[in-house]
Amino acid sequence: MNWATGKKVLVTGGSQGIGHATAVALRDLGADVTVTGTRAGFADYDQPLDGVSYLQSDLSQPAARAELAAHFSVLDVLVNNAGSGRPNEYDQEAFEAVIDINLNAVMDLSVRLFPALKASRGSIVNVGSLASFLSLKETPAYTASKAGLLGLTRALGDKWALDGVRVNLVAPGFIATRMTASMRADPAYETRLLRSVPMRRWGDPAEVASVILFLASPAASYITGQSVAIDGGLITGAGTVAAPGRQEIDASGKLVTPGFVDIHTHYDGQATWDSEMGPSSWHGVTSVVMGNCGVGFAPAMPDRHQWLIGLMEGVEDIPGTALAEGMTWDWETFPEYLDALARRPPTIDVATHVPHGAVRAFVMGERGANNEAPTEHEIARMSQIVEEGLRAGALGFSTSRTVLHKSIDGVLVPGTTATKEELIGIGRAMGRVGHGVFEMASDLKREWNEFDWMGELSQETGLPVTYAMLQSIAKEMSWVEQMAATAEWNAKGANIVAQIALRGTGILMAWRGTVHPFRFRPAWQEIADLPWEQQLARLRDPAFKARMLGEPSVFPESDVQALLIAVAMGFSAQFAMGEDFDYEPTAAQSIAALAAARGVDGAEQAYDLLMADDGTGFIYFPILNYADGNLDFVQGLLERDDTVISLSDGGAHCGTICDAASPTYLLQHWVRDRTRGRISIEQAIKRQCSDTARLYGMHDRGQLLPGMLADINLIDMQALKLGAPWMAFDLPAGGKRLLQKAVGYVATIKSGVVTFRNGVMTGALPGTLVRGPQGAPALAMAAE
Repeated sequence: MNWATGKKVLVTGGSQGIGHATAVALRDLGADVTVTGTRAGFADYDQPLDGVSYLQSDLSQPAARAELAAHFSVLDVLVNNAGSGRPNEYDQEAFEAVIDINLNAVMDLSVRLFPALKASRGSIVNVGSLASFLSLKETPAYTASKAGLLGLTRALGDKWALDGVRVNLVAPGFIATRMTASMRADPAYETRLLRSVPMRRWGDPAEVASVILFLASPAASYITGQSVAIDGGLITGAGTVAAPGRQEIDASGKLVTPGFVDIHTHYDGQATWDSEMGPSSWHGVTSVVMGNCGVGFAPAMPDRHQWLIGLMEGVEDIPGTALAEGMTWDWETFPEYLDALARRPPTIDVATHVPHGAVRAFVMGERGANNEAPTEHEIARMSQIVEEGLRAGALGFSTSRTVLHKSIDGVLVPGTTATKEELIGIGRAMGRVGHGVFEMASDLKREWNEFDWMGELSQETGLPVTYAMLQSIAKEMSWVEQMAATAEWNAKGANIVAQIALRGTGILMAWRGTVHPFRFRPAWQEIADLPWEQQLARLRDPAFKARMLGEPSVFPESDVQALLIAVAMGFSAQFAMGEDFDYEPTAAQSIAALAAARGVDGAEQAYDLLMADDGTGFIYFPILNYADGNLDFVQGLLERDDTVISLSDGGAHCGTICDAASPTYLLQHWVRDRTRGRISIEQAIKRQCSDTARLYGMHDRGQLLPGMLADINLIDMQALKLGAPWMAFDLPAGGKRLLQKAVGYVATIKSGVVTFRNGVMTGALPGTLVRGPQGAPALAMAAE
């Protein structure tokens, strides 16, 4: 015999939907079930129910409620399920009618049946809704009644606890019932709606019934005045906690933000073997877009694997040995690559571009790899592959048009010199699909007329074009000219967006890094390939140091030789990375200034700084975005609508740059600590969360609104602090990478699941592949 055998049960509104499922479940457990409805009998409903009693009762009428209560001298379980809504609830008569059946009737019937329930030490389960927790602006009466029902549940649970009558509430989300049939009949609306549900499906009435049975059973004997959301993981609101959740984190006094969205990363290889997705995931990032700058690993012919690895290693400074050992290559086409990503769930969501370099080599072979001009047929084939990739779920297409981007063999990235015809041809393919961002890195040479084709492409397709906007004395177009051209074309109807960095794009120079001031001195070349322990011993030798400092660098022939010279000799623009380094240092903190104060030359000062902490010291050399010796120009860019925070390069530049911590830097430096002018916390969060997500069509995240993905950070702003960078050797095959952590992240939550607590990964992997644009959930739109 089970707990329900012979129990007297009343289910109001039990003729269909959740009430019907509950009555069936209780009947099957042996309960004596009575259900109510407004029609004459079961024959009038689509869902006949054998083995239960039926009473016709219009519970909006007090007399009907009194008559119903008179049927029960003893009652074990009352399920208050009857409810309704009206088309125009701003009409006072409609408003009162909804309140009457959804709230007043529950109170009246519960009070009338209290003696019968007390006699059996029974329980009440009220059926609420997501509207118990959030506001739906088109249904004020329904929202008010269900929110009121939550309060009533808590009050009655408290009032009747000592009488042995428990009162609880279930709050169903999107359940497949007659009431939601019209939503399910509209495929487009249904798709948008379910994007807000992490489980991506409708709930079944039986799933709600199972929770009602639990709350009514002796198994819940120590539970009263509580609510349970049955919502597939959907966020149920923001603000003061109305009822205990399934997990609780004390957020009082903490900054609560949406999860950060980083749109410029290079985890294309790492995502195939690493679920943690650090360092980005360590800094509150819950969604990343990779495949930037025209490089990636799909499509890929089997004989092109090593070539693609060499391309990525050369452009993004990711160890080729790590990529060769870590990647599985269980794909050839771009859709197959997306499928491979989807098979390995990470801590965060990942999205990607179709990369120009891989597409060109796939279609044209060596000719494409060597930047030869394509035929019309080849342009059409490339366009077809890009279209195929976007339809499979890519969020954009990327290309590179800068001489700084070369393969490990020194060859320009395929597509660097692509003609306008090739680029527009691919852009038109994107236009046929109707979504996607055209992303690029470019030298913006005047003779290339980049802004002309970017503007034309955006105008023709209606899609955004985004480019890396960096301040550099080496660029032909100043940042002011770049932004002026952006504004000019946008005024004509284009949608061009400049990607901006939050701090100087700085090379971190270290003995074990990719670059340092002594790399091209003969003495260093002698020890460059020795194990670190032997290198360190030689570097500590005073005679070796004197020899190194006394000889000049021997630079190789290179079209970036000016940069190599600046690395070796530009000590007035290089800075020691000490404790609490803020990435906006002054000239007085430069190595040249420190050397002058000591009475030594810049090279000796640099040598000694690199030898700090047993040879693990760092020198910061901002090669871009720091021409003025400050970041004042960035503050102005952050206030513009035609810019977006980007260029963190998470997963890339493993031996030279460590900017994946940019979201933390945004809050620590730009919001809290900067002395030359700060931005508001609201502006910072909008720029890092909502603006980034919306550019790439991910309208289901970036804001704390009902229905949005429950991607959340809890941050202690007073404690928030970037740690010192360090060189790790934890990539496959012992590959190196620069890493940087932070303190102050109390928790990071992805799709309602805690992934990090106080900077430590929990092991949960709720992330997924983002396939295509994500519409704004209906609940979020209603709440805005």
